[in-house]
Amino acid sequence: YDGLMTYGKTMPVQIRIENHGADLEGIIAVNAYDSLLNYNRYEVALTLAQGSTKEILIPIRVGSQQKIFTVEVLQDGEKICAVNAAPEQLINPSSMLIGVLSPDPKDLSYMNITMETDDLLRSEYSQIVPLSLASFPNSANLLNAFGLLVVDGYDISVFSEEQKDALYTWLNAGHVLIVGGGAQAGITYPAFTELTGILPGQVSQ
Repeated sequence: YDGLMTYGKTMPVQIRIENHGADLEGIIAVNAYDSLLNYNRYEVALTLAQGSTKEILIPIRVGSQQKIFTVEVLQDGEKICAVNAAPEQLINPSSMLIGVLSPDPKDLSYMNITMETDDLLRSEYSQIVPLSLASFPNSANLLNAFGLLVVDGYDISVFSEEQKDALYTWLNAGHVLIVGGGAQAGITYPAFTELTGILPGQVSQ
């Protein structure tokens, strides 16, 4: 999510690994703090041919603030590579995450409510997270991190079947999706209707 990370929610760690050696079979692992004293270790089997590149997405749940994440590659139980990565921005964990699918998500930045911009002093914060075809979750588990999704001028028909299934499951669980037309209304609305059966401009249950 463009370097955005929070804790208390399931978030994705995307890893790109290039193999400049022999064929590799091993494990790729990430440690995430469950509390200040304990951490969970997330491991995924890794098979990578010589000279090839692979992108791996690991959903992790961080229980307390963590500024550095270490990704390890192990072969036969031995660590052969380790890389540290830091999120570009840590989001207040009390903020509601708003996933935004839009050609220009900055147009929706007014949805960001922080301690500095909370004019009504409600202590209810929100943070938009720009999403794309590549970063939109393909599991309801990852989608559950979002309290709200906004689609504005975006063709969701290009989603993979896994992404469509995740969105459908997320909606059926009672979550909220706001669909705006914009210049792409002729594309956005039919794709949304195909997914949900809901017609724009009509009241549906």
